[in-house]
Parts: sequence; C-alpha cells; structure tokens
Amino acid sequence: MSASTSTKTQESNAKYVEANARGYYFYDTLALSLITNTFVEASYMFTHTGGSLPKRHKQYLEASKQAYAFISGTGLEIMIQAYNMDYDADMLRDMFYAKFKIKA
Repeated sequence: MSASTSTKTQESNAKYVEANARGYYFYDTLALSLITNTFVEASYMFTHTGGSLPKRHKQYLEASKQAYAFISGTGLEIMIQAYNMDYDADMLRDMFYAKFKIKA
C-alpha cells in the first residue's frame, strides 16, 4: 500500500511540474512580447516625426513618448526583474539608442 501511494504522488508531481513548465513558457512569451511592443511603440516618434503629424497620429506619438519614458527610466529594469527575465536592460537600451542615434 505504501508503494502505491508513493507512485501516485510521483505521478501527480510530474504532471504538476509539466503544467508549470508550460505556464512558464507562456509567461516568458508574454513578457518578451510586452518588451518588444514597448520598443516598437517607442520607435514611432523617431521614425514618424519628420514634419507635422495629422491629428490621428498624435495619439500614437503620445503612446510613443510614454514607451520611450518607460525604456529610458527604471521601468525596463523593474519589468525585467518582475518577470525574472535574463536580459540586460542597459544593453537593450543602448542598442535602441544606437539604432536611432540617440545620445543618452
């Protein structure tokens, strides 16, 4: 009877670990998507500000400014730490700055 209980416990533990691994994969994918989207939004103001913008584009410009503030400030570090990701915020930020020739 003891062996039977032990086997069932091991099976349930294995299923629990498998479900968590799948959950972590989706969790990481979501976090990476959020970071990627933030960089895309921030890049909008550097690629679409060569002159005046129509009124409908001003909302995109405002979102871009907020995303850029998030990247430039401590938001990026906080997000990476909160999601427990293995990224270097300074390196990501420096690559973004280099792409758009921004002086930090």
